[in-house]
Amino acid sequence: MYRLFSIFLVGIISAKLSFEYMAMPQFPVQYLAFGALGILLIELVVGSMKIKSRIQSLSFYLCFFALGFYSFQRSVPEALAVEKEESPRLFKVEEILKQKEDAVQLALRFSDGNDSLDRLADKLFWTHLRIDSCSIAPQEGQLIWLRSKISKLPENSNPGAFDFGAYLLQKGYAGQIFLKEGAWGIFEAEAPKAKLITRWRKYLLAQIESWHWKEEHEAVFKALTLGYKNELSQELKADFAAAGAMHLLAVSGLHVGIVYLLLSYLLVALGYFKELQMLRSLLLIGGIWLFALISGASPSVLRSATMFSIMAAVQNLERPGTSFRALFLSAFVLLIFNAAWLFDLGFQLSYSALLGILIWQAKIEALFESRFKPLIWLNKLLSVSIAAQIGTLPLSLYYFHQFPTYFWLSNIVMIPLVTVLMYAGFVLLILGQAENLPILYELLEKLLSLLIYFNEKIADLPLALLSDIPFNGKQAVMLGAIIVALSIFLLHKRKIALYGALLMLPFFGAYQLGRRYLRIESAHIQVYDEASFVASLRLGERFYVYASDSSKYDYYKQYLWRDHMLVEGLDPVDMQFFDESNEKDCLINPLD
Repeated sequence: MYRLFSIFLVGIISAKLSFEYMAMPQFPVQYLAFGALGILLIELVVGSMKIKSRIQSLSFYLCFFALGFYSFQRSVPEALAVEKEESPRLFKVEEILKQKEDAVQLALRFSDGNDSLDRLADKLFWTHLRIDSCSIAPQEGQLIWLRSKISKLPENSNPGAFDFGAYLLQKGYAGQIFLKEGAWGIFEAEAPKAKLITRWRKYLLAQIESWHWKEEHEAVFKALTLGYKNELSQELKADFAAAGAMHLLAVSGLHVGIVYLLLSYLLVALGYFKELQMLRSLLLIGGIWLFALISGASPSVLRSATMFSIMAAVQNLERPGTSFRALFLSAFVLLIFNAAWLFDLGFQLSYSALLGILIWQAKIEALFESRFKPLIWLNKLLSVSIAAQIGTLPLSLYYFHQFPTYFWLSNIVMIPLVTVLMYAGFVLLILGQAENLPILYELLEKLLSLLIYFNEKIADLPLALLSDIPFNGKQAVMLGAIIVALSIFLLHKRKIALYGALLMLPFFGAYQLGRRYLRIESAHIQVYDEASFVASLRLGERFYVYASDSSKYDYYKQYLWRDHMLVEGLDPVDMQFFDESNEKDCLINPLD
């Protein structure tokens, strides 16, 4: 199973590489499938069992490679070129991505059947609408007309910067639309009736708002229970990130796991009867998916719901490796549905954390043994936190360039609070209005205050967040390889894996030293792809920056120069602004 899954992943990665570098988005992958069928036919006429076994293995590998390749092709649309025509077209509001008082971001699907070349049929587009006092924001499901050209997705050429165009393409968007004032309008005044789940979610959000909590309490509770994060302030997000608890605010595997445990306890009586075990599994799966839909059905929630559904279906097998099989089977099902998720950060973090827990948690827990129940519980929680951090470490350093040093403390303190908050919150949401259950209402308010208080205190501890850590893709691959080798040693006791990990450690350090030496002996000028002139000059390990528009210095420092320096292996603290005082230093040769 694991070998076939690996071949399937190779197919997806090959499709992505051909899509990006070989201009082969529509590779005739069906020929690979026909080739695999041909190999199977040859197998039927071959007499030798040894040859038949090899042919069968080859055909299976080819089939799974073709399946991975085709799944990626199907998941990622072909990006459109620039459409200069500005005739009015009809679009359906597929999803409201982000909404503020004066603006809204929308996912639009083309719905006008008059497109003669069928270029736009069923394509998804990203747009940003300005809302003034005289206009009404469109609702999901409404038809709106637009009079604007369709632009191709943006291309990023700035080193280390976020590639928004690649992100949109991975999410299924074929283009973007920029609108001038008065270039759009609502075609259908009455929005179609929302789906039952959408109406229920809106009702629950309105019910929470009727409790009249503090803004930050309300925002955190909506994020924890319903996955609604639009009201979270940047300061609150920054505090949770510094405390290593940002995952608590995004409904994902942790929250679905809490729901899974709650339903397991509620349905435990059904497990005692063999005839009712199937019913128990169906109720578990139904409850998990109900929560997934109400909480917004984001990709992270769907991934977790799929995994726990498979776990609920196979939990009665009680065979060795069942958890690993459930994990890989859920990943396979999700990637068949949307292979582009393999390159989604949330997907990578979710599965690397779960793999880390499955491989490392028991070994870490065994390091400390106790018969005292509170210490046993504390040991389990601590070992899960450390194991998940081991699994996600290369990704965290590569994508975020930071490390929360007190992640273990925040998980020990805040996960129990979140668990009680979710259980009590579900009871309050289901049973009725807050005024009918004053004790539960006050308990929730106290717990939310405690959660935010502990989060702020942990975030304020010295060295709570090690930020701006220079770490590139090659270092992430090397660190990941070391962790994989150690994981193989833990699982299978293969000494060669341990020796491999130990041999890779000096290479990891040598790469950093060699990179620094090459950097000291070189210089580089970078002109960035921006509207105004923006450039940087690296002389050895000195990094000078310049922008013709000085009013945007802070923006460029945060989102352009900082990322470039981290990719180069430099500390952004050493950034120097080019002016008359250091002009002479830049003009002389610093490498002499």
